[in-house]
Amino acid sequence: MYKKRNLGLSPENKVRKNSIKLKNRGVSQLISAILLVAITITIGAMVMRWGVGNVESQTEKAELEGQLGVTCQMSIALSVKTIAGEKRLCFKNTSATAGVLEYTLENKGSDSIAGIMVALIGINDTSYVDDKKTFSISAGGVKKGTTSFNFTGLGEDVVQVTFAPYVNIEAGTGPQLCRNMNLVEDDIYACT
Repeated sequence: MYKKRNLGLSPENKVRKNSIKLKNRGVSQLISAILLVAITITIGAMVMRWGVGNVESQTEKAELEGQLGVTCQMSIALSVKTIAGEKRLCFKNTSATAGVLEYTLENKGSDSIAGIMVALIGINDTSYVDDKKTFSISAGGVKKGTTSFNFTGLGEDVVQVTFAPYVNIEAGTGPQLCRNMNLVEDDIYACT
């Protein structure tokens, strides 16, 4: 048999030689500390930038909701106008499948209403929503309106109507819906 001859360095010497090479090519401790501090500062700055943007966004949202809540609660009072003891709220058929809801609304509040959302509930518990963002009623004003709907989806009768006002506020970008100030009417009759 043939014996292998070790012409090079022993395994111990190879390891020692490799570690010497790595030491010579490695980054000094001072430079590595500086790099770690720079990376930490960069990551910290990115987190701060994200945090500030997030806080500003949440602040703007809270301000909008606060102004909306105050305006809706304190300055808006929507009601169906009553004349000679009768509420001005009725529906009629315009064809076999189409109908029209007629209403006269009054704003007894101190701020104008920018628009309304009208939600109709039919006898078979289905609904139809009409967004009228341009149906404005001035403070103390009265306005007549109509909403067309399809009887096929609602059934033969309208059993409930909900009116929700839209208002303009300083922090908003257009009309904002007063979700908690709904006017719900269950007494709806056929127009004569």
